[in-house]
Parts: sequence; C-alpha cells; structure tokens
Amino acid sequence: MPNPDYLGQTPPEDTPVVFAPGIILGKGKLLCFPSFSSAGNKIVWMTLPPKLFYVNYDGKWTDPINLNSKIGFNEDSRNAYISPDQKYLSFCSRENIYWVDAKIIEKLRKE
Repeated sequence: MPNPDYLGQTPPEDTPVVFAPGIILGKGKLLCFPSFSSAGNKIVWMTLPPKLFYVNYDGKWTDPINLNSKIGFNEDSRNAYISPDQKYLSFCSRENIYWVDAKIIEKLRKE
C-alpha cells in the first residue's frame, strides 16, 4: 500500500524495486545521479545524454520539468544536488561547480 510519508510509494523490503514507476522516466535514456531534498519532497535526476529533470511531491507528483536550458545545464554537466536547506541547486560542469537559487524551480513550475 502506498505510504504518504514515503513520497506516496510503498517502502521496499529486502528486494530492490523501481522507485516512482511512471513518474520518474528516462524516456529511453539512462537515468543517473538522483538527489533527494532533505525534506524528501523534491528530486532532481539526470539522464544520459545529459538532461536534468526535477519533480516535487506534495501529496501528489508534479510533472517532470527539464531544467537544461533554464539553468545552463549542458552536455558537460553532471551530478546535480539540492542543498540540505533546499535553497540551492548545484551541479558540476567541466572544471567548475555551479549553483543557482532553487526558487528558479518554483518559477519554472508556474510557467
């Protein structure tokens, strides 16, 4: 039975299960580097070739948002993370670490 305290998912037991099937999709691409917010209600993940996606859970899932062109995430970018206070999103690209105010995500959700 789905558990609202576990992002609406049934917690796994001894055998790994697919997390959020039908919600977090690779669209035929390799999924990697998931990052969960400390509150457990926001998730960013990457696909290969590199695309960065975001979803939010507040009793129900939002549609995934592609953040690539909005924050400069490109083919050289990797490893996006949500800060523990949920105020920033960071990622690596080439020899640099970038960070952006997480408010951009809420702004994009409204578009």
